[in-house]
This record gives sequence, C-alpha cells and structure tokens, in this order.
Amino acid sequence: MKIPRDRVAVLIGRDGATKEAIERAGDVRIHVDSREGEVTIEGGSDPPLKAVISESVVQAIGRGGFNPARPCTCSTRTGSSS
Repeated sequence: MKIPRDRVAVLIGRDGATKEAIERAGDVRIHVDSREGEVTIEGGSDPPLKAVISESVVQAIGRGGFNPARPCTCSTRTGSSS
C-alpha cells in the first residue's frame, strides 16, 4: 500500500517505536520505502485477523486520521436526545 510521504515519520515513530509496536501487536513485519511512501506488510498468518488490523492501522496513519503519539479520546453518548 502507499501512504503520503509526510505520514511515513508518523508510521515509523520516534526511534521506530510505532512501527515496532504495530509489528508486535499484529505479529507482522512492516517494510517502508520512505522515498516513495510504499509500505509492505508481511506475516500475521496466525491468526490472519491480526494482519488485517495491522493493515487498517497503517492505512489510518496514512490518511492522517490516526496518530499513535496522541492519546485517543473516546466519547460515549448517554441518555436520549428527545
């Protein structure tokens, strides 16, 4: 897959920490061509869902909709809107 070159640093993270965390969590290897923004994900065959999730995380980072360095804030709605 290809991600914008300006998002490659976000994917890799400081000292490679983000890339390594995704690799560990997904049991995958991520190869990044920083000049072209080309990302290849290998492995993750057991279970394959981990590889799919890893790919989704990389895509989200590439779109700019996710930055693992920033805390995620989740909000839930309670009550009715009547």
